[in-house]
Amino acid sequence: MKTWYRAACDKHKEFCVVFVTNPSSTATYLSEYDKNIQCWLTNHYGCDLRFTHTDEQLDDLYERDYIQVDYKTYDK
Repeated sequence: MKTWYRAACDKHKEFCVVFVTNPSSTATYLSEYDKNIQCWLTNHYGCDLRFTHTDEQLDDLYERDYIQVDYKTYDK
């Protein structure tokens, strides 16, 4: 079972998957989106980001109308 960690930005009400269980799994599942994830993190430098990983935390983000950034296409 994999644990998908998301960085959530409360200031902008966005979140993005940034880590999967451990560095090896992260590389396997997210390495092709490395630049996109880095771009999102750079754009939120200075924001108070927090990690979320449980189903309850994810439900809370959706209930509070946070937007999940599509790291597959994010390139702002």
